[in-house]
Formats: sequence, C-alpha cells, structure tokens
Amino acid sequence: MSGSTISILLAQTPDVVHQAVSSLKIKGIEIETGFLRSYQDYQKAVKRHQWDILLINVDHTSLDHQKVMRSLQRRKAFTRVIAIGKSRSREQIHGLLDAGYRAFIPQQDEKLIQHTIRLQLEDAILDNRRRELEYELNYKSQFIAKISHEMRTTLNSVILLSEILAENRSQSLKEDEIEYIDLIHSSSNNLLDLLNKILDLSKIQSGKMDIRLEKVSVNEFCTRLTRLYIPVAAEKNIEFRYVNHLSDVHEINTDRIRLEQVLNNLISNAIKFTNKGHVKLTTYLPDQNELAMQNLDPEDSIIAFEISDTGIGINDQKRSIVFESYVQAEGQSTEKKYGGTGLGLAISKEIAHILGGKLTLESEYGSGSTFTVYLPSDSRKAVESKPEVEIVKVVQSEASKTSDDNQSGTKKSKGRVLLVDNSTIHNMALKEFLSVVVKECITAESAQEAYEILETDAHFDCIILDMYLPDAYGKDVLYHIRTMKDRTEVPVIIYSGKTISKTEQKELYTEALAVVQKNVNSYKVLMNHISDILNGKA
Repeated sequence: MSGSTISILLAQTPDVVHQAVSSLKIKGIEIETGFLRSYQDYQKAVKRHQWDILLINVDHTSLDHQKVMRSLQRRKAFTRVIAIGKSRSREQIHGLLDAGYRAFIPQQDEKLIQHTIRLQLEDAILDNRRRELEYELNYKSQFIAKISHEMRTTLNSVILLSEILAENRSQSLKEDEIEYIDLIHSSSNNLLDLLNKILDLSKIQSGKMDIRLEKVSVNEFCTRLTRLYIPVAAEKNIEFRYVNHLSDVHEINTDRIRLEQVLNNLISNAIKFTNKGHVKLTTYLPDQNELAMQNLDPEDSIIAFEISDTGIGINDQKRSIVFESYVQAEGQSTEKKYGGTGLGLAISKEIAHILGGKLTLESEYGSGSTFTVYLPSDSRKAVESKPEVEIVKVVQSEASKTSDDNQSGTKKSKGRVLLVDNSTIHNMALKEFLSVVVKECITAESAQEAYEILETDAHFDCIILDMYLPDAYGKDVLYHIRTMKDRTEVPVIIYSGKTISKTEQKELYTEALAVVQKNVNSYKVLMNHISDILNGKA
C-alpha cells in the first residue's frame, strides 16, 4: 500500500454510509473502497489486501461481526473497525468498544457518520505514515549497524598493521617508507574518526544515544587530558595549559566517554586553529550572573570547562552556524587548509544538551575563541527526563583508561587468549599487536570453530569475541560459552564494530567483562583490559 492511498472496507452498511464515504475528499489521498456481504467475502478481502478501516453493520445477521473481530485479533491486523447500527444504550456501546471497536456510530445520523469516518481516516493516514517512517528508520539502523561493523573492522586492521610496521621491529624499513606508513596510519585514523562521528550524529538524530553515568574526578580527568595534549601542542610550538579553580577532589556524575569526546574535539580544534600563543583548559564554578546569562538553573550545581585559544577566531557571520552539521567557520577555505568535516561541534553541542548542560562560543576574528561547556554536577535528572536516551550500566575498570595511565600492562605475560572474529586480516593484525603482552593468541573465524577449540584446548585466560560471525550472533555465542564445562568464569571481552543497542549492552554486561567498540585507539583499550586480566587486576 502506498502512503497516498487509504482503503475502506464496508460490510453490509446502509446507503447513507456509502454516500458518506464516497463524499469524503482529502487532498493528496486516494480512497479505495470494498464491499462485503458475507463472512466468505471478508476472508477473500483480507487475504488479498490490508485494509485500513472496516465499517461493519453490527445489526446485520448475515455477517457474524463477532467472528470477524476474532479473526482480526488473531491476524493482529492494523484495521480500524467501526461499528454502525441502530441506537444503543451507553452500556451496550461500552461493550462494543471493549470488544475492540474504535467507535460506534448510529446509522441514522448522517453528519456524525461522515465526521467520525473523516476522523478515523485522518488517524489511519497518520498510522500509515508512522509505520512507513518506522520501517525506514529500522532499515536505516540495520544498514548502519552492518556497514559500520564492516568498515570499523577493516579500518582497525589497517591501523593495527600500519602501527606494527611503523615500529620497524626488523629495522629493515627506510625512513621515507616509515613516513609513508605513518601517513597510512594517520589517514586510516581520520577515516575511522569520521565514521564514528557520522554514526554518533545518526544516533542523536534517531534518538538512540546511550549514556553511561559514573563518578568522575574533574581534576584527575583534566590532568590526564593535559598529559595527552601538551606534546601535541608542543609540535606546533604553542603552549597547552590547564588551570583548575575547583578543589582537587571535586567530582561530577556524568558520562566520562562522552565528556572526553566533547573536550577532545574542542581542544584538538583549538590546537588545529592556533599557530602561535597558547590553548588553555580552565575548570571553574560559574557565578550567579553567568548562570543567569546562560539560562542555567543554579540548583543544578553547574561547573564549567572552558577551552580558550589565541588562534584565528571566528567572524560575526559564522559564529551562529558553527554548531550546524557539516559547517566550518570559513567554509571551503578552512576545510582545504585545516581539514575536518564540521561534524564535531554539532555532536558536542548535542551531547552537552543530553547531559543537561550547554556549549557556548565567544570569539573575535583574528584574536582567538573561547568554547565553554557547562554541565550539572549530576546529569542523572537531565538524562532521565529525555526519552531519546537511556542510562546504561557502567562496568568500571582501570582498563578503560588510556594506555598512558597503565604502563604495567606492557610487560609480556604467559597468558593465552582466544580471538574470535570473522575477518582473517583483522585476526592476523590483532594477533600480531597483542603479541607484545600475550604469549599465545589462538584465532577462530566462526562460532563452531571457537566451540571446537574450547572443547579440546585446556586453558584460556581471556576470550575476545566479535558480534558478527558467519554462523551465529555474538550474544548467542557468549551465552553458549557460559554453558560449556570450565568456561563459566573465563573473562570475555566483546570487541566489535557493530553499533550495539542500549538494551543489548545491558544484556551483554551480565556475562561479559567489557564491551569495546572498534574505533580510534580502541585496540589500546582492549590491550589494557587484557593486561589487567593477565595481571589479576580485572
């Protein structure tokens, strides 16, 4: 059925109903009608067509309307059934409505007949459009989940292999060859970062953003960011500073990963667009005047993360549009000179909003910019009030920190790991990468192969499991492993390029130690998880 056609089935209805239906006209909508005289006619009609509205004369004896209703309920049809007949008492009308009818219309009231049919017709049009949108969104979500898995896995393999080559372990590569490999590594990281931004934007637009709230020490969090960006800024001969106006133990309840995503984007942008001077990260408590100016509730105990720079700045005309998707401050000239897609700021603004805060900008062209992220000390109230997001259980682990916070995992262990992934190239790359810390890594490319290995091999310290396998779904494989003898306690890490839904993540965390999504530097997070397992810290 097309979205511009509504079909109405008339069952032994009087002429006045036929006239009411034939006189209905809605712009852009074609009304298709059918007529029934018996239950056999009804069976034929519903077998060849899905009808939007069924008008049935409940007083006509040749058509068993109760039998029709039972059939519709069994078929779980979307048909809106409207009863038409002689006047009835209030109790009798309630009885019809309880039986599943949408409405009852006295057959002698022509105006009411036409009015009720028109209302039901309009509702049916909305239902059709909603179902079409749901189908399109579902198809889009499935497509994005599949393509993101394949692209993330492929890019992750390229990133891993290029990083291994760049280490030049055999000392056989020339300097220019290492430079080419670095370019491959950098370009692949940029592609993966772009893919993740597109997927993030898609999640926000479709209302599927997952939030994991946890206690975050602001000073510790920002100090770690500072260690990351000081050398990056130094490469451009600029200074990166961190100024903390909060207590050293100040904590907020927020999504650590999403906050890091926002600040990483703002800081990296500031460094990118600053050629001399400095970039500064400042944390502080805004005063009442500032909160009032930003329309923020002081009862939420707001804190601010301010990123200021001495860079190129943004002119008056562009400041109002920099938070729009695919927009950069100076358009094509900026993109050509500095790169990027303009997605980061749009995503950052939406994340700040979801967490109950906001992202603001002050800038003067030629004199630098200041972005400020305002967040409540506790984002739970804001998150729970938004139907498009859901709080997901947090499984905290030291392995969730970046590799510069966990140097203990770099020592080679005697551990054995089973890697289950359907990509031969990815298995080869990850196996080589993990060889730094793992003595032996066994690979399997299907669920059946993994089961056979687990049944015959004596011991594994950890299992790394992909979500897409040729013969089974990752979640089912995880549950099956837990039923196998001596495998109920083996730590399992889900490592997948698939975009995992919030409900599925909750289910996975009941049996898995961690869920790591393939993205920029995720293989380092994975290595830290494995190191913690092998060193008894998980």
